[in-house]
Amino acid sequence: MIYSKKIGKDSFTLVCETWKDKTSWGHLVTLFQNGWVVDRAKVRYFNRTWESYLFQYAIRLVISNTIANLTDSLKSDFKHENNFKILTKKRLVAFDNFLLQNQRFVKLNKLYKMF
Repeated sequence: MIYSKKIGKDSFTLVCETWKDKTSWGHLVTLFQNGWVVDRAKVRYFNRTWESYLFQYAIRLVISNTIANLTDSLKSDFKHENNFKILTKKRLVAFDNFLLQNQRFVKLNKLYKMF
């Protein structure tokens, strides 16, 4: 199954696959942005799962992992640019504003809300 979403000028594609072996089965979801692989998530199930729709958990997992990786990277950049070793409460507010200025972060959050 393939889901395609366009946010601004960027197109996001989620390619969803099911796999199976002797003792379990699962979902594999690959996230593409403008045709480039961004991240993958693999979820293993041993019994029946109750999702609202097929691949729901795996789709949300791959997008949230991508957001987390981007946030970690931006946090390192923010600390380096401002010569911070730790982020205090006041600095976290500034970091939140820094995140909201990053278009990729904003688009990934919009994508997450779509699913």
